[in-house]
Amino acid sequence: MALLGDDFWVVDASNNRVTVWPQSGGLYTAASKILGQTDFGFNAPNLIEGRELFIYDPASRQAAAGLAVDTTTEPPHLYVADTLNSR
Repeated sequence: MALLGDDFWVVDASNNRVTVWPQSGGLYTAASKILGQTDFGFNAPNLIEGRELFIYDPASRQAAAGLAVDTTTEPPHLYVADTLNSR
């Protein structure tokens, strides 16, 4: 998980994506953006667009991902470790 401004970034390993939850009225109630999938209805690893994530291996029941935010740059950079894709 990572927090940047009012956005809460969460690794959703079971769905091979990162979700972005904006703050609204002091609460984080629904994800508004995703990274690693084309839309919220998708969850397959390793599609062919090159922006997909493979952060959960159901065979080994392991999740392997991490997030970090570099706020020393403008704009800030979000780094995602996609270990099962070796990237």
